[in-house]
Amino acid sequence: MRLLSFTLLISFLLISFVSPAAKDYLYVVKFDKGEMFSDVSPDINMSLSKEHGKDGKISLKIIYEKDGFLGEWKPVRAFWGDYSKLTFYIYNDSAEEKTLTLRIKGAKEPPKTPENTFEIVLKLPPKESFQEIDLKKAVCLDGKSLLDYSKIYVYSFDNKDGKPLTVYLSEFKLVK
Repeated sequence: MRLLSFTLLISFLLISFVSPAAKDYLYVVKFDKGEMFSDVSPDINMSLSKEHGKDGKISLKIIYEKDGFLGEWKPVRAFWGDYSKLTFYIYNDSAEEKTLTLRIKGAKEPPKTPENTFEIVLKLPPKESFQEIDLKKAVCLDGKSLLDYSKIYVYSFDNKDGKPLTVYLSEFKLVK
């Protein structure tokens, strides 16, 4: 019994010390585990790929035939409040710069209001780029409210210009 108690105590102490270091980031979607976005416009094709992932990791290949969106409504990992930045690598398969809009709706009710919606137009140069969004400074569409990202209602990548676009998304995660 004493050995069991001692083992439990040591396990608890190890978890207490190791856990904070393991929580410096959180993958929003784990492509390497086969996860993909759950909400997708009909004219978008997506698939897991071994091409253009950061450091040889799995990426999500996204083909927009025209305008459309993909993301998650009521995402599996919706609690973002412990993190301050959203980061990812995106590979633009075109020879010219393209744009993609990232839209995030936060915890405020009702969710579909300008005070609760953040949008940023991402400039995608040809080839790979690193994108970093400072969530603490994310100003909503009303021009004054900060995004309440403690719990996310929806996020999406929107191709608003309607032109065909192929990108590869990898390392989509939250960081402290």
